[in-house]
Amino acid sequence: MKYVIALLACIGIFIAYVLIGAAVFGWQHGGGLIPMMILFAIVGAVWRKITKSKTNKNTSNAGCTEKVSYERGQEPFLEN
Repeated sequence: MKYVIALLACIGIFIAYVLIGAAVFGWQHGGGLIPMMILFAIVGAVWRKITKSKTNKNTSNAGCTEKVSYERGQEPFLEN
């Protein structure tokens, strides 16, 4: 499901890029190297952010109030 959402988001970004480039700037061939590099950087960042996110939020330590301290050569212990 993450990949479907990521694909739709990337397609939406590409469509917005084409519409803005054609309507606002009058680009006919994608705007050149620098705008295309920016487009691919944005699409790559969005893809990574969506596909690498954790699906189960209940496994995180969001409600944990205890800190775990580590000292060299010792077992971890809990502090309150």
